Amino acid sequence: MSDSQGENAAEEVDADLGVGPVKPWAVTLAGHVAAKRLSPVEVVDAVLDRLDRLDPVLHAFTTVVPEHARQRAKHLEADIAAGSTATRPTVLCASER
Repeated sequence: MSDSQGENAAEEVDADLGVGPVKPWAVTLAGHVAAKRLSPVEVVDAVLDRLDRLDPVLHAFTTVVPEHARQRAKHLEADIAAGSTATRPTVLCASER
């Protein structure tokens, strides 16, 4: 990928997410989940859709496990429905699979 292609891809990601490169958009999404404006499943599906569209250009991931991400999101959604306030984002490690 040439430098200009990389710059264009980065600009597309920023425009697609509606944020600049340093804005903590994950924290913003977590706030929407906590306020029940978005569900964890909706967030995961939206991110996976972006990944499907942008990763062929960016080549940022070597392994993607969408069903694992959706399963974790469904568990979080159930916890929220049960009244849990633990809505902080989690990071999944390869060792968790």
